[in-house]
Amino acid sequence: SFQCRIHFGIILFNLRGKMLVTKIFTAILITISICLLILTLTYFIVPLALHSNVKKPQMTNIGLPYCNEEETIVRVTVFYECLCPDSREFFQKQLLPTIMKMPENITTELIPYGKASTEIVENNSSYRFHCQHGPSECEGNKLHGCIVHLVEDNLKLVRIISCMFNEYGRDAEIIGKECIEMYNIDWIRIKSCADNGVGDQLLKENGEITERILVQTTFIPTILLNRKLYNQQEVLYNFEEMILNILVQ
Repeated sequence: SFQCRIHFGIILFNLRGKMLVTKIFTAILITISICLLILTLTYFIVPLALHSNVKKPQMTNIGLPYCNEEETIVRVTVFYECLCPDSREFFQKQLLPTIMKMPENITTELIPYGKASTEIVENNSSYRFHCQHGPSECEGNKLHGCIVHLVEDNLKLVRIISCMFNEYGRDAEIIGKECIEMYNIDWIRIKSCADNGVGDQLLKENGEITERILVQTTFIPTILLNRKLYNQQEVLYNFEEMILNILVQ
């Protein structure tokens, strides 16, 4: 009977050992499962939910050719007037600060014309322009058009136009010459463009493009992103955020 008790004790010890191993193994499995659940929530489910809640910019197709830029570039088209306070506000407080932060991610199409009109005179050989803020704005828009036409560096162009908005009540040629020479651009080429008929042709073409956008909106400035019309209040006052939203889509 003593041997039986020993044998029974050994069996009982083995059973308890197996139960302990089973409990330890079960605890390890539970711990691993909890860790996997936490990782799944952290890296997959929560980010997906957050991404789905990001407010995507609302846009309208206005009929201009869609610009299929690289995913890292947003084409910004600005319809503006050189004597428009709202245009100045956008250039100096939205466009310039944003493009200085991300010059590789923004390319521009600047179209100075606004709420103007074009009259063809002398057997279709010349043009007469009528601008919202008077004849001086027409001359200024023409000068802006030549600068846009001749200055190839995107960031430098936006800096020059923003500079010209600093004192937009002054004569366009005086402030234009100062801003152009500040960035080492040949002023003679700009002045020649504005005086020899090229400036008139550029302004007339800007008018034709502008008429197409003003069918959808009458506010100046109007800004397109990748040639699509987004909510203009968002673009005018949250420009950098709009650009970032488009880049991450």
